Amino acid sequence: MKPVMFTDLDDTLFYSQRALSGQDNLTLASLDRQGRGLCFHTPEQRWLVGLLIQFDIVIPVTGRSSESLTRVISPHLTSYRVASHGAVILDPQGQSVSDWFMQIEEESKQWGERLDCTFDLLVQWQHQYPKDLRVRKVMDQGIITYLSVKGSEEILTDIATSFKNRWDKGVLHHNQRNLALLPSYTDKARAVSYLIDHLRAASIEPLLFMGAGDSVTDIPFLKLCDFVLTPKTSRIHKVLWP
Repeated sequence: MKPVMFTDLDDTLFYSQRALSGQDNLTLASLDRQGRGLCFHTPEQRWLVGLLIQFDIVIPVTGRSSESLTRVISPHLTSYRVASHGAVILDPQGQSVSDWFMQIEEESKQWGERLDCTFDLLVQWQHQYPKDLRVRKVMDQGIITYLSVKGSEEILTDIATSFKNRWDKGVLHHNQRNLALLPSYTDKARAVSYLIDHLRAASIEPLLFMGAGDSVTDIPFLKLCDFVLTPKTSRIHKVLWP
């Protein structure tokens, strides 16, 4: 039986330098756009990465964009990659999987007007709190993958509450100072399901699927796996497993 690991990256296999302030024995995991250290493994995470690279296939399932994934140093990525919360799937050569891309591109067109209108409403919020909010459309492979709002947790909570009912076809992901409004085509679980079917069809032996993640929004893709791993400091523990 061949093991396949689907794993989130940030806050699962490594943390930002800010989150690890004051900790020692850290190992570089990713770089920023200027080539400086951005994220690091704790000793425990480094040991886990060493274990995971023994798997036949390790596939990141991340909110990071395609470009951001190129700056991940550890783990070394050699298989498929799920990027931008599932809107993008890259093949082992780092190229967009064409049939997935065409499907997502077509669905993104159906969301175009709604995304534009929602973005305009978010900009109005930004005008009310110009020093506290930053709103942007996040693009990957030429597609709007989601709308991002960064700011104080209190204001983001108000925005999330305001948009809760009107964003019923997509997902609202609120984590402290970050709020993401994901359209329906930006879906980690859907991308993982696609790859599970693809890998099964291409394999001559049974596959064992394992998953790792820290966010409550990771749960749908984790439920597709045979076994699941989550850090004890994760949102999953704090919200669902106190």
